[in-house]
Amino acid sequence: MGHSWPRKDLSLIVEVDNHMATADLIQRMLTLQPDGVGIADAVCRLVRVHWPNAQYLQRFVRELSGLIEESRVPSKIVYLGLNGALGMLTADPLAEAGQILGTISGLGKCRRELALWLEDPVCSGR
Repeated sequence: MGHSWPRKDLSLIVEVDNHMATADLIQRMLTLQPDGVGIADAVCRLVRVHWPNAQYLQRFVRELSGLIEESRVPSKIVYLGLNGALGMLTADPLAEAGQILGTISGLGKCRRELALWLEDPVCSGR
């Protein structure tokens, strides 16, 4: 099965997986013209420090969305690899589901016109 590139059924998302998510690094990532840009492993630490309001994470989503829009590249996705971070912050994620959903809703309001992809906001067994 041969496919020609670019493929419309695939999305390329570039991510930085540490605390090095500077505006300069993100600008360099955007030169690849990905479908989305995001952050992964460091998110868990950021969420823990700023729970319950996740203000830093919301600020990150807001600023990343602005950088993506200002770059004028075709990126349309803000990606957060949460690795269960929102669920790990509570003793019982089911009992605290409202608070977790409130945090997710707040993140959604910060994304401007971009899509927000959350990977594993809550993982079972954690």
